[in-house]
Amino acid sequence: MPLTAGFARDRALALALLLALPLPAAAEQMDGAGKVAEAQETINVDESALRYFARQGDMRRLNAEIERLKALYPGWRPPADPLALPPGGDPRIEAMWRLFAEGRYAEVRDAIAKTQAEDPDWTPPEDLLNQLAAGETRTRLVNASDLKQYGTVVRVATENPELLTCADTDVLWRVAEAFAETGKGERAKDAYSYVLENCENPDERLATMQKAMNELRRPMMVDLLSLEHTQTDGRGEFDSIRDELARRAVAEGNADAKLSVEPADLTRVAALFETKGDVHDALLLGWYHLQREQISEASTWFEKAHGVEDTAVGAQGLALTQIAEGQFASAEATMAPWRDDSDAARSVYLAASANLLAGDPPAVLDEAVLQRMVPAVLKAQDAATARQLGWYARAFKQEKTAEQWFVTALGWNAGDEDAAYGLGLTRVALGDSAGLKALKSDWSGKSERIAALGVPARGGSGGGGGAARVTDCTRYVNPASLSAGSALARGWCLLDANRAMDAAAAFGVALGSSSAKTRSDAAYGQSLAYLRAGLVDQAAAAATRATQSEGRSEELMSSILSERATAAYNRGRYRETLEILDHRASVAPEQVDLMVLRGYSLYNLRRYHLAEKVFEAAARSGNAEAARGLKLTRAAKRNPR
Repeated sequence: MPLTAGFARDRALALALLLALPLPAAAEQMDGAGKVAEAQETINVDESALRYFARQGDMRRLNAEIERLKALYPGWRPPADPLALPPGGDPRIEAMWRLFAEGRYAEVRDAIAKTQAEDPDWTPPEDLLNQLAAGETRTRLVNASDLKQYGTVVRVATENPELLTCADTDVLWRVAEAFAETGKGERAKDAYSYVLENCENPDERLATMQKAMNELRRPMMVDLLSLEHTQTDGRGEFDSIRDELARRAVAEGNADAKLSVEPADLTRVAALFETKGDVHDALLLGWYHLQREQISEASTWFEKAHGVEDTAVGAQGLALTQIAEGQFASAEATMAPWRDDSDAARSVYLAASANLLAGDPPAVLDEAVLQRMVPAVLKAQDAATARQLGWYARAFKQEKTAEQWFVTALGWNAGDEDAAYGLGLTRVALGDSAGLKALKSDWSGKSERIAALGVPARGGSGGGGGAARVTDCTRYVNPASLSAGSALARGWCLLDANRAMDAAAAFGVALGSSSAKTRSDAAYGQSLAYLRAGLVDQAAAAATRATQSEGRSEELMSSILSERATAAYNRGRYRETLEILDHRASVAPEQVDLMVLRGYSLYNLRRYHLAEKVFEAAARSGNAEAARGLKLTRAAKRNPR
């Protein structure tokens, strides 16, 4: 059935919309052409290109030529059998078409000029000249697109709307991209819509949606999905696009915990995993729920992912849920095979290890577990886990080993008050009065409990004010049966023995004292106990239960913010990490280990210039991890991702 003038007018309107051509002029021009075509019984159409492509078996170019002729001559009907067309009879033209088909346009021009020079009466076919001009123009548009000269792309397309047909969807895609890259999203959507409304090739329609998905916002994609065709099996042709859009929405939710993701997208991704078993879908959902601290849901999805394939990313997510649920031994075992896979994997492994070591009462760990931990701690120069190794050694009366680990932790983080306190207790136990004196001098005015080490007791409260210490808290005593003063003293004893949760309970009883000083010491001790146990939120709450001195408030706040910054970094929340570090910097000077954390947060956000400055400052202290970060950042600046 021949195409009508109405079709020609509709196509003109679509092109005018796409390129912002004057609508009446474009429509009238095509409408007039259609009327002329309808009035003619016979249309004189140059079919030499059609004949050539048919003989060559080039079906792509044959179909493209048919589409082009239909658009140019609405009354023209393609031959039922292009191979049955009479031969052209001019080998020179055949040779020119061959060069044209190979994209050798300059050689076609040379051949035309040479033939005219040899035969002044010879005239090249008009269709060849038109197609040659169109091919050269297309090359100009493609080159501009490849060079990202998007303004040129739009200008060339506007001046040559005959290029915008279903015969060459690549040109339409490039024009759509040019609109999108120049901030004209609606025009880009119109270009993609033009393909979906006028072109029938299933592969090209799907490719159009795939390209649009990378350029357009979600609401625009919803509009394009309304142009979907139903397949013979009853499914939509763009089901795979809907799947990918849902995955992307969940992934964006992983990157921004404040972003609200439609329940339908979560349901679709869940269904994809259940039907296809792709581990990546389960991981997407696991991280989504973990970012929102929905630990039970996150654990379920990480377990499902682990059941399909054990991966570094999946192990990190599973271990973080295990840490949140207090399953520290399981978390250490989960991360053990991946502890050297990446910085992020090592951080999660060390977090699991530190929490496992801080168990209350301390667990008796297999030698194999300790042999995994120690090299990882030394390689990462992780002060937090080194400190916990010190407390762990103290729990088993291995004072010399404890001293070595506390000294190591302070070498990596000189501001670690808990490690310094542990070192002080160890030196008291070892009878090293000179070492204790030097330590107290270093921490003079910075920590009340370090200042109180070795000071004879005189009653009152413990931990920071010189009260009598309970020296034996190994026997179980219900803290509720104790007086406030006794509970406070027992709390300090339990904390010294690294029984953090028992200490927190004892301090809780002491908080009921009528003495403001006792309540203050109890709140201080309970906050330290929760920090020791890795319960940062509880530590922050405990610190507010009684008024603290300025020195204590600063000490607790800086410790709490340090732990929160580390936790945010381990979960991949790099912007949040920087916000917490900025807050902490307003409370206390930034230590080298936190400078390194800041540097890696900036690095992961691709803010390489700032990351380089931070790493340079930290590296001057001799920190090996800062030097490594500096090397990585400079490499990334040279070869941006």
